[in-house]
This record gives sequence, structure tokens and C-alpha cells, in this order.
Amino acid sequence: MKKKIICLLLVMGLVLAFSGCSGQAEQSAAPDEGSAAKTVTLRMCTDYSAEDINGALIDEFAEKVKEETNGTIVIEIYHDGLLFKNDQYADAISSGTLDMCYAMFGKGWPNIIPQFQALGSGWFANSEEALKALNGPFGDYFEQLLEEKANTKLLGWSGAGAVDCMLNNKHPVSKPEDLKGMKLRIANAAQMAQVECFGAVGVVMPPNDMYLGVQRGTIDGVYSTSPGGSMTIKLTEIAKYYTRVDVSGTGVEHGFAMNLDKFNSLSKEQQDVLIALATEYGAKILQAGADMADEHWADLAAKGAEVTVVPEEEIPKWRAIWADAGDKVLKEVVSEEEAQKLYELAQQSK
Repeated sequence: MKKKIICLLLVMGLVLAFSGCSGQAEQSAAPDEGSAAKTVTLRMCTDYSAEDINGALIDEFAEKVKEETNGTIVIEIYHDGLLFKNDQYADAISSGTLDMCYAMFGKGWPNIIPQFQALGSGWFANSEEALKALNGPFGDYFEQLLEEKANTKLLGWSGAGAVDCMLNNKHPVSKPEDLKGMKLRIANAAQMAQVECFGAVGVVMPPNDMYLGVQRGTIDGVYSTSPGGSMTIKLTEIAKYYTRVDVSGTGVEHGFAMNLDKFNSLSKEQQDVLIALATEYGAKILQAGADMADEHWADLAAKGAEVTVVPEEEIPKWRAIWADAGDKVLKEVVSEEEAQKLYELAQQSK
């Protein structure tokens, strides 16, 4: 009888002991369920310097993301093309080697998604019209292509604005035929087609080589830049004639992009913050370019540049040639049916 009582007491003790351990385990596990999300660090590249207004706004974007995610997303910005250059972003983002970028989609990305040539088509009258299209069905289609073909999430569209600055050291330019025979620095295939339609010769050249190119006569001028950019690299020292021609409507071909797998690994709340702020700051960067344009053109004139503003009656000629060149390039890289689809989506979105 005593043995039975002792055994019963031992069993009860073991039950209580296990219950206590279980309770302690449950109590110790509880804080983990409500603990804060782990901090995610994202590496982001931009070709803009930290001193540039656009570079400063991208830094501000990163700060706001950290603030609005309560520190759970930290974005490390690499300016001036450190880590990767713009034409390398597409491969780096799609492979996950790079987490985020502020991209100019006309460089590198058409190698994966040739439809991006449509952004240089000249289908839009100004940056406002282009941005409206990219925030509609036209842009939705590009977001779909980015996800399907490049493993990339488009967070928000942006741009440098549709104010185009051409410069040369030959003579003033106000009409398309004034460019005939000039050797002009260009950046991509779309610009090559455009200068050829104007009767000029396109020369592919990195931005850092433009100064020496003009100085040595390798090129007569630069086909498309910004007035601020031309002053930054001191082109005003060697090129006298500047033309302001607001016709392309292609200033909105930039944006915040992110590796899709990395984006999908974030919480819904973190994703929403990134999209909202990328959209907000994409628009701010675009507006900053527009706000500073008049100031920069005045600065150019003050430095002794001879500035020609293309007369209103000449604008339709420029725009028609721009559109024809854009169509030509697009139809060289996609089918006629695909080109027509893109055109219809663009018109729908206006």
C-alpha cells in the first residue's frame, strides 16, 4: 500500500513538473510573437551625386522610408554609379545582386525588355502627359513586363523632365535642318535614330568624355542633355550655342525599381510604404527638374552661352521627326503588333 502511495506521489510530482516547464516555455515564447520585425538593409544605386538636387531627394526618400517603417527598412545609397552603372542595373536587379536602384530605363533595360524603347517614342507632348500615361494602362503594362521578364518591381515612375538642351560649337540651331552634318554625342539607340532623321551623325560617348570630345573636335556637340548638367561638366567653356527645345516628352523614363524577390519578402506594410514614398519622391524629382530649368537656362546665358529657344511654329516639325524616329527604333526590336499595342495603350492613357 505504501509503495502504491509513493508511486502515485511520484507520478503527480512529474505531472506538475512538466506542467510548470510547459507554462514557463509558453511564457518565454510569448514575447517573440509580438516582437518587432527584423531590420532589413537594402543596397540602392543611383548615377546622381549626393550634391545634385536629385541625389539629395533620393537620400531624403531613404530617410523617410526608415522613419515610416520605424527603422525596419534601412536603405544604403551608393551615389555616382558606385557598385553598378545605370546600364548594369537591369542585370544586377533581376539577379538580386543589387536590391534597389533609381533607374533611367532607356539604358540597359531594353536589352531585357525591348518595349522600353517606346519611352523614347515622342508620343507625348510633355512630361505631364507622359507621367499620366505611365500611371495608367501604358505604365501598368511595363510593370507587368518588369515582373515577368526582369524579376523587378517598379515602385514609382519619375524623370528628369522634358526640357531638352542641345549644344554645339558650330552655329545656332532653331530648325531640324540646322543639325544636318553635325557629329553629336548620343546616349542610346533611340537617340541614334533621332539624329540620323535630322541628318546628323550620332557618336556614342560616356558623359565624362563629352568635354574632351567637344574640345578636340571628336564631336561638334551634344544632342540631349540638361542645362544644369552642361554647366556641371563645364561645357560652357567650350560650346557656345545652346538650343532649348521642349518636344520629346520623354523626360519621364526614370523610376525607383527593386528586386521582385526582395520586395515579396517584405511585409505588406513595408511594401506599401516603399510604393507610396517612391511615387511621392518620383514626382518630386520630376518637379525639381522643371522648377530649376528656367534658373539653369538663365545661368547659361549669364555664362556667355548663346541660347536659342525654338519658335512655336517649328515645334511640330521637331515633334514629327522625333515620333518617326521613335517608331523606327521600336519596330526594329518588337513586332508590328506589339508596337501597335504599345501605341494604343499610350493613347488610352492620355
